[in-house]
Amino acid sequence: MRNNVAQALDTLGLTGAEYGALDYISRHADPSNADLARYLLVTPQSLGKLTAGMRSRGLLHRAPTQGSHRYHLALTPDGQQALARARPHVEAAQQRLLAPLDRQERIRFARALTLCADHHDNSMNGQQNDN
Repeated sequence: MRNNVAQALDTLGLTGAEYGALDYISRHADPSNADLARYLLVTPQSLGKLTAGMRSRGLLHRAPTQGSHRYHLALTPDGQQALARARPHVEAAQQRLLAPLDRQERIRFARALTLCADHHDNSMNGQQNDN
């Protein structure tokens, strides 16, 4: 799937990490750099380089956080358009990956992934999950 997505994104001028950043930022109102770096599985230094490049290309900008002197990353109109162009390609790759599964298998698969992610998040936060 990664190769399929990478090829599709390459034709659109995006990397997988850039798509992931655009998608994450679009779904989170005030994303922290630390959360974005964890989501993308990159170091804070790598994230800084990634987002600086995306800002220079006009995909992201720094927006003031309401009620604070902090800034957060936000999509520019060009970033929103890039995400809208890329999403169908990523979704098509996901559908090709899931094609062998019937509806019930897809539901079980999604639940299993959610359980694993929740367990991982809880263990990273020092919590126990008995599921």
